[in-house]
Amino acid sequence: MIANHAIGLGYRPVHHENVLNDEHNIDLFEGLSDNYLDESSIAFHKLMEIRERYPMVLHSVGMS
Repeated sequence: MIANHAIGLGYRPVHHENVLNDEHNIDLFEGLSDNYLDESSIAFHKLMEIRERYPMVLHSVGMS
């Protein structure tokens, strides 16, 4: 569950290894779902690795 006053950080693939290799005091990550629609993509699998460790909130800008 995500706290009412949680602070999120936008997930960027360029920071993927740093996020996995270090301990961070981050409440949650935010991601753009439009970038992860293909479940067979490397990007999707990297996002799921982050999701195993941190809560995640997704939103979309391209779907209307």
